[in-house]
Amino acid sequence: MRAIVGAALVALCVGPASADLKYTMTTSVNGMQMGSTTYVQGMRQRVETRMTMGPMHVKTVMLTLCDKHQSVQIDDDIKMYTVSAINSNPSAMPSMPMAGMHQTAPPCTGGTGRVEMTYGVQDLGTEKVHGLEARHVKLSMHVKSSGCAGNDDKTTDMEEWVSNVKGFSCPEFTAPQRSGKNSTGCDITYVTHGDMAKVGSLLAGMPVRVKMQMGSGQTFEQELSDYSEAPLDGGLFALPSDYRQVTQAQYEAAEAEKMMQQMKQGVPQE
Repeated sequence: MRAIVGAALVALCVGPASADLKYTMTTSVNGMQMGSTTYVQGMRQRVETRMTMGPMHVKTVMLTLCDKHQSVQIDDDIKMYTVSAINSNPSAMPSMPMAGMHQTAPPCTGGTGRVEMTYGVQDLGTEKVHGLEARHVKLSMHVKSSGCAGNDDKTTDMEEWVSNVKGFSCPEFTAPQRSGKNSTGCDITYVTHGDMAKVGSLLAGMPVRVKMQMGSGQTFEQELSDYSEAPLDGGLFALPSDYRQVTQAQYEAAEAEKMMQQMKQGVPQE
């Protein structure tokens, strides 16, 4: 979301982070706990997310290589990865929980589609959160899709507290228009409306708290656990040389098979 849900999450004149950054967020979705660690180095980001659901142990690794216009999904258990253009992978856009909400599989393969996203930002002042000065904002995003991109028409609201610590900044996240083919061959045009200067400034900061109502009484909350601006190993953002590169369809099939095996075994995989 900045996962389940994202997104994310700059077409501003915001330069890359002046220092490396690593931060950990704890996430609660209707009482279910998960954790994520984000690494940032210039125009590159790595997000590791861990979640346990009964016998299933889910770990996802997502690289966003803005300098190469690529997003990479990695599975350490099956030693596979798949590479796609940032524009064709909704989960790589932008790193805000609500921005990843539009991730449902399209109803058909091939063809053309359109996704229009309209953002609204309301400033609610500054607060001290986890020892950091944070900008408190209320955001809304209206998503309308058509064609092979699906038939969504919904609005999501959330509150976010964003620190002045520089995070990940990728201009493609807030470009007025972008396009790319997804894993089913749907050629999707993404169009962005609203005050993208404000949205971009939020995306460029490290989040410290997120709250969102997801409908039907469901809640999504994130809290910063810790962060560090110590130098990072550049290898964190490299493609694993001993893993097999596969297509998006092959990767998704392997992921589904892995979860099926975990369900059969009845024990989480370490």
